[in-house]
Amino acid sequence: MQDYHQLDIWNRAMDYAVKVYELAAALPLEEKYNLGNQLRKAVTSAPLNIAEGCGSATNLEFVRFLSYAYRSLKEVVTAVELCQRLFPLLPRDRTEVLIDEGNQISRMTYNLMRKLENARAGAQTYLSIKPGYQGRQPLPSSTVTDTL
Repeated sequence: MQDYHQLDIWNRAMDYAVKVYELAAALPLEEKYNLGNQLRKAVTSAPLNIAEGCGSATNLEFVRFLSYAYRSLKEVVTAVELCQRLFPLLPRDRTEVLIDEGNQISRMTYNLMRKLENARAGAQTYLSIKPGYQGRQPLPSSTVTDTL
């Protein structure tokens, strides 16, 4: 299992989520529960999926979770662009920074996906597994009934 705390994309996605939450809080009252809610859901999805993917047993599975994070980041960037169009009084420099950061993190996520896919197309795990490991074995039936 890889420690997601050590991944730059996870750390940047966490910081990005905080900044997007701040933008969502600054939206007009009528949008706090519509566009603001959508922003919050999408931006939290990115670091959550990166972290969940780190618990994957194979590169292919990790790539699947990274693809969810990637798509969520694209959704956030689009929602911020929509905020720019709908609410021109929002500070443009603030929204431009969020758009740029979202695009940078999504590029990083995409590049990691490609790197993992190229590592033998998911056939090889990125975890170190002890030689002779045969997977999780079922408990003997007597052990299960004795503990109930």
